[in-house]
Amino acid sequence: MSGQRATRGRGGRGGHRPQDRFSSIQLYHARRQEALEYHNSQEFTTSRNEAHVPYPAGEAVWERSNLAQNDDETFEDLYLIDFSAAHRRINRHALRSLSLSPYHKALLNRGLQHRLDEGEGNHGTNKLVETTMGYAAAIGAQAAVERADMAGEVCRCLFE
Repeated sequence: MSGQRATRGRGGRGGHRPQDRFSSIQLYHARRQEALEYHNSQEFTTSRNEAHVPYPAGEAVWERSNLAQNDDETFEDLYLIDFSAAHRRINRHALRSLSLSPYHKALLNRGLQHRLDEGEGNHGTNKLVETTMGYAAAIGAQAAVERADMAGEVCRCLFE
């Protein structure tokens, strides 16, 4: 991100106009339904880190990813495909509050998008590509968030 500082926006949920509310709600429910259908596609029965614990249900993971703006949620109980999907979702939301250059925002958004575009390979390849792109983009988005938080702290310290 040379030359372009990542900063956190101050507009809260900026960018959502009142007329967009209905379509946003419809999109939320469509994405939720698709995520639930996509969840645990490999049909794991037990948690990744504890063999005696059942694999988390899609609804539970969806709710956890709604609330996962703290550092306590690790999603360590999920296998890689679901782990990556949860982190893509969290970072899509985090990215909205960052001020980045259009290039950097587009690059991260492409990796964090909900699904690959139609026609981008066969279904089996898509899962692998989605997982790896999502994982890399989630790391990039978290680096941008950390950088923005650090820049905010430096400014706060300098101007207090």
